Amino acid sequence: MKRKQFAAAALALSLLLGLSACGPRARKGNIYWLNDDPERNVAALALADRYERETGVPVKVITPAEGEYESRLSVQMARRDAPTLFTVSGAEELEQWQPQCLDLRGTKLAAALQPKTRLLRGENDSVYGLGHDTASFGLIVNTRLLERAGYRPEEIASFEDLRRVAEDIQARADALGFNAFTSAGLADGSTWRFTRQLFNLPVTLEYRDRPGAAGEPIRGTYLKQYRQLLDLYFDNSVRNAAAQPELGEEDARGEFTAGKAVFYQNGSWEYESLTAAGMDADALTMIPLYIGAKGEQDQGLCTDVTGYWCVNQNAEPANLQATLDFLAWCAGDRDTARTLGLESAFYDPAGSENAFVRADSALEAAGKQALEWNLDALPDERWERDAGRALADYALSLDEESWSRVRSALVDGWAERARKTID
Repeated sequence: MKRKQFAAAALALSLLLGLSACGPRARKGNIYWLNDDPERNVAALALADRYERETGVPVKVITPAEGEYESRLSVQMARRDAPTLFTVSGAEELEQWQPQCLDLRGTKLAAALQPKTRLLRGENDSVYGLGHDTASFGLIVNTRLLERAGYRPEEIASFEDLRRVAEDIQARADALGFNAFTSAGLADGSTWRFTRQLFNLPVTLEYRDRPGAAGEPIRGTYLKQYRQLLDLYFDNSVRNAAAQPELGEEDARGEFTAGKAVFYQNGSWEYESLTAAGMDADALTMIPLYIGAKGEQDQGLCTDVTGYWCVNQNAEPANLQATLDFLAWCAGDRDTARTLGLESAFYDPAGSENAFVRADSALEAAGKQALEWNLDALPDERWERDAGRALADYALSLDEESWSRVRSALVDGWAERARKTID
């Protein structure tokens, strides 16, 4: 997307509001950005400083501490000098803040966002949020090791492909000097990669089969497929299944960075930690999580928007215009994404420095359909803890009795938590 296309965005937004970007303005206005990510506070401040130096328009950045954003937003939005730019996480949170959100439909900013699923919509095709950051999870691949074993990532497009490759690698592990998968890592606090990440597949696939069921407890239609990928992990990893409950996520990451395994389940956010640990960026990619579901050869990564920028329509006109100008500048300035570490849909992800984002873009370009996240539909931490412990117990025996307890924790436990919430 060319810079000049974004330069017109503020004008289009002004026309939408009945404001004139070309006429006289009493002052340049101010921008108050309530940033939702503490890890990006320093970067956000640097970005604000650069914009202020380039334009002379003040940008105030406030970043609440971890876990305090929602409460801080509630307090700040009640003030006269409320934030002009803020973030909501999705449709559920939008319900609370929609009266404060400017409708951006018909603007070039909204038109520039690709794909359109990254627009947060309201009723009558209104647009209240711009998805400024995306993330994906799947199977991270050390392509150098995979090639040494005689395979290429493109050869894996289904669970059967993955099983064939993984079992062959594991059978030759001693000769090759590496295993197929990292250890799963099922110690307390590390099971989220399986109770949430991997469990997202049976949840999302079942919701697709049952239109209108989104958010409801699932029936477990795809639990058999979920189990067979877990079993593949356990049978073909650096450490045997019985050792999994003693290992954590950090152990799995360490095995992968040490070159002990070809595959490591995690997300695009791992890119920096892996390369910082010395892994060659050119030897990293990500493939979808395959569990043996019908049509999975057309499946992409599990990809979703992790935050939407919203503009406070109740801001003073000059401040509102300044905020729209700032967003147009951010959208057209590639360094914005680099500064914030965003994987923004406002620029071509094929050119991202993150190899996993490029993999997601390539799959999308090939017509593969990304699996949406339904993580917000999952129950509370108690459910996650119970399911994680059931999985750890299952790894010790891999028998039917222990699997029945996993199923009960995942499916029946969810239904029970849902009933208690309603009550």
